[in-house]
Amino acid sequence: MQAFVFWIAVGFSCALGACVLVGLLCKTGEKLRTLWRCGWALVVAAAVAIIHGGTKNITNRFTADSGLTVVKAEINVATNEVDNTTLDLSWVGPDEYTPIYVRNSPSETWRLLQDVDGWYQWDPRWNDGGTNFVGWMVSGGVAASNVTVWAQWYIGTDLPPVEIEGDGISILDFRDTSTNVVMTYTVERAVLGDNAGTVRVEMQEDSGAVWMEVRWDAVYGGATNTVTIPGFWIGRDTRWRVRLEVDQ
Repeated sequence: MQAFVFWIAVGFSCALGACVLVGLLCKTGEKLRTLWRCGWALVVAAAVAIIHGGTKNITNRFTADSGLTVVKAEINVATNEVDNTTLDLSWVGPDEYTPIYVRNSPSETWRLLQDVDGWYQWDPRWNDGGTNFVGWMVSGGVAASNVTVWAQWYIGTDLPPVEIEGDGISILDFRDTSTNVVMTYTVERAVLGDNAGTVRVEMQEDSGAVWMEVRWDAVYGGATNTVTIPGFWIGRDTRWRVRLEVDQ
């Protein structure tokens, strides 16, 4: 009888252990299946990021000569030193040879695209229904970190001027009356060189964020000018500045 009870207890323990083991395996299996599904989701997400992460639409960074309209500018920056960096570009307008210039700020000199980062035109320009298409590339030997996605791109030859603030122009005298503002400024010859320039007088009222242009003058070489801006300025809180733009 004692042996019978012993074997009953052993059998019950084994059955209980088997149930617990099966339960744990079920839960573990479910977790493994969940992790497996999540793992594939992560892999898929990573693959999508790698495929699409390097492509950027930079159409809003482009401006162009009058009569030209950029309709597509898509840059695909290489993700490693093997892949190429490419620029797919299209615009509406004349299809004669049109250079591309780049820079990062208004105070920076424009540079031809083929002169920076190893860019070259790999896809000859072709025209379809008035739209021009062209492809540019930086070869895979140039690391992606060495390719600049420029802040400003320009198609054409009528380049916006380079703006110089702080250096090259100074205010020598400023007087305001009930009828006008009289300002004297000087432009350094060395800054202009042989280029033409534009001096823009701007006013900001009541500590606002908007600067309004009230006068502009063309300058050549060094110059000292006295300008008069008519208006009733007494009792108004205004700020004034002059900016020199140098054509390149």
